[in-house]
Amino acid sequence: MSSHFALAKCFGKVQETFSRNGFLVLVFLIIVFSACSSGSKPDRVRVDFFEPKTPLFSIGNDSERVETGNYAYLLNFAVDEAENIYVADKENLKIDRFDKEGNFIRSFGGVSHESASYHRWFDVFTVDPGGNLMAYSGAAQKILIFSSASEEFRQFDLYISPKWYALKMKVEKSGGLLVLGHSYSLGYQLIRFDLETKKYAAIHTDNRRVRPSFQDIRPDFDMDAGGNIYITDSIEYLVYKYSPAGRLVDRFQKRVKKNKMEARDFNILTRVDRVEAIPNYRESWEKLEGVSGYFPAMFGISIDNDSGRIYVWSSDQDPEKRFLVDVYDLNFSYKCTGGYYNIMGNNHAVIFKGKFYVPNIGSDDEKLKSEVGRFGVFQIPYRLDVFRISWPSSH
Repeated sequence: MSSHFALAKCFGKVQETFSRNGFLVLVFLIIVFSACSSGSKPDRVRVDFFEPKTPLFSIGNDSERVETGNYAYLLNFAVDEAENIYVADKENLKIDRFDKEGNFIRSFGGVSHESASYHRWFDVFTVDPGGNLMAYSGAAQKILIFSSASEEFRQFDLYISPKWYALKMKVEKSGGLLVLGHSYSLGYQLIRFDLETKKYAAIHTDNRRVRPSFQDIRPDFDMDAGGNIYITDSIEYLVYKYSPAGRLVDRFQKRVKKNKMEARDFNILTRVDRVEAIPNYRESWEKLEGVSGYFPAMFGISIDNDSGRIYVWSSDQDPEKRFLVDVYDLNFSYKCTGGYYNIMGNNHAVIFKGKFYVPNIGSDDEKLKSEVGRFGVFQIPYRLDVFRISWPSSH
């Protein structure tokens, strides 16, 4: 039954009754109209992502892994095609590699390694199909490559424009390097860098949003098995699909109500059990005019090619302050919605081959969750949790 037909039936019943019961039915009219106009099908169907709800394993804060030690503010990690996991150790200037069961294999870099001279090279990195680690040093504007099979280390320039810096990288099966970056002159750009010719070409530009001074609110991107590139809009609930050649071939858009930034959203956890406002946030907030004063309708995307599902992180939250994750098939036919903790504007979760990787930024502390805003996390992350995703057959 269509919503228009159902609404007509509602009006018919109310009109017939109204002539007999007068004012009391006017109240009934309002109630029925609200129920009918809302429709019988909810916008989102909630399904729990995890079964069981405890992680398969975790990396970090494990006394048995003496080679790695504890991690401080663990946010940066990657997963390669073989499900090996790479975690940035910021204190020791290295990246640790683990197998798919969480066993330590080796480290790249270190305080005595040549890479230590490149400032914060471990913030943005990815892994190519051969297991070689590729990282970006924003200060030097260079790509650093660590060999998977040896201690070989090399680097080369990646200069786009003054004060341009990379935010996320992924290697294509064809060997190209996709880099999402930002500069105040260009906005957010997704570029393809040719590792052979050392030349690049811009694929997508997103420059409508004014960047807050304290963090990026950026688009996100991922690829399907055919090499097509999907990139989110930094404002609307909108995904652009590009062919492997870099041509725009499709887009998916849904009209949603965006969440306007409020003063409480700038309250963040600065240390254990201490919530404070972002310093000078009002000055930055006042510059976010128009659409920039709203949270993005979506801020993350992951494509799990094994299951044929697309996961879209929205800025909507459930009562537990978990961000809602809408799940689609590869044709963007809606399946269901889950929810979990993430970082607004900077997707720090990976969904790959039926597993969900996320830093431990959630909490069961209701008081804390009532105080921390959308820009914050509920725990300073020190480990990476790995869950198994299990969906009911109907989804």
